[in-house]
Amino acid sequence: MSRSFILAILYKRRVISLNILANAIKNRLVHEYFVVDMGLAWIMAKNDVPNLKEKIALIMRSDYDVRQKKLLK
Repeated sequence: MSRSFILAILYKRRVISLNILANAIKNRLVHEYFVVDMGLAWIMAKNDVPNLKEKIALIMRSDYDVRQKKLLK
């Protein structure tokens, strides 16, 4: 079983943070690109990134609202 697969399972079970998982994926893509399954990487980029983009936008809007409320106090 690959380290990335184990990290993905740990993330799904809320044992590790998304930051740790993202860092592991980045390291694999940058330093071990010769073992990356490009078909799987494409599927993830096509299917998972749009959903992730929406979640990030939500977090950013929420963070912006919190900062605005602090400024208004």
